[in-house]
Parts: sequence; C-alpha cells; structure tokens
Amino acid sequence: MAVYEYTAKDRSGSKFSGISSDIRSAAVLRSELDKMGHVLVKARRAKPAAKKRKKIKRLEVVAFTYKFAGMYSAGLSILRCLETLEEQTENIAFRDTIADIRGKVETGSSLKAAFEKYRSLFSDFFLGMIEAGESGGKLATALQMSATYLEKQAELKRKVSSAFIYPAAVGIVCFVVVGFLLIFIVCQRWEGKR
Repeated sequence: MAVYEYTAKDRSGSKFSGISSDIRSAAVLRSELDKMGHVLVKARRAKPAAKKRKKIKRLEVVAFTYKFAGMYSAGLSILRCLETLEEQTENIAFRDTIADIRGKVETGSSLKAAFEKYRSLFSDFFLGMIEAGESGGKLATALQMSATYLEKQAELKRKVSSAFIYPAAVGIVCFVVVGFLLIFIVCQRWEGKR
C-alpha cells in the first residue's frame, strides 16, 4: 500500500488536489475517484517522510560506558546490562545502536565483535580495552578505564573548540573593522578628487 498525491476534476470541471493513503496503484485511485464522480487528472506516489535521526553525542557515549561499567561491576550479565541501557536511552539512534550490539551478543558474538561496527563512535581504544578485558577476565576494569578515557577525550575536544572561539571572534571583528576603514578611506579619497 502506498500514499498518492493527486489532482482531479469534479463534475463542474473544477480542479482540486488531495492525498490518498493505502492505495495499491494509480489505477485503483482512478476507480475510487470515478465512484465519487471525479476524474483523475494527475497522480504521483508520495515519497515517505524521512525520519530525522538525532546525532549521537560524545557525552552520551561516555555516560553509556560509565553505566555499563557500573552495572557489569555490580554483577549483571552483559546482555542484561545492554537491555537495561537500551531501555534507558532516549536518543533513538543510540538506542538502535545498542539494540544492534545486544542482538549480536545474543547470537553468540564476542563483545568486541559486536562493537566493531561502531568503531567510529566508540574509538579504537575502547575496542582494544574491551578485547583485553574479555580475554583477561577484567572486563569491568577495562570498561571503567574506557569510560575515563572517553570522558577525558570529550573534555579535551570541548576545551580545544572553546579555545578557538575567541580568536575566531577577534578575527571576524578585525576583518569587519579593516573592511569598513578601507571603504571609508577610499570613499573619502574619491570625494576629495572630485
């Protein structure tokens, strides 16, 4: 079933537009309009509205890692930790990511292999620590260290970006002032030569 946007004419010849959902084809739409005494002029299949996915923030990943470490340290299984974190996550994109990771772990994949697809989100360091924690039997410690690392990395990025704000603002103001002065001086010279 699809959604169609259409233009039709009524009995008096006046055109009108509409949207019809749950229609199999334009032929079905034409017959439905014929039953009501209308003539189909033009129909096209409407594109489905794209769902806007929220971006996953670095701080959400840090919070996830801290919670995961705390839950696993408290004695919960990896699957139970992932299920709980999936339920608690508000960001739909991140919830889908956690659900995918949980699904891979449920089917017998190692934790590192489950996170491998999301290497860009969690970082190489995180994956290395997960692998080391799994093989060494110190997963809780590895998760805690990963959370600390991710938090420091996020803090460093925040500081670097905030350090560039002031010079950028000063540069823009200088550019505007110099541009204004040049225009003012050129205009004064031009007026003086007349």
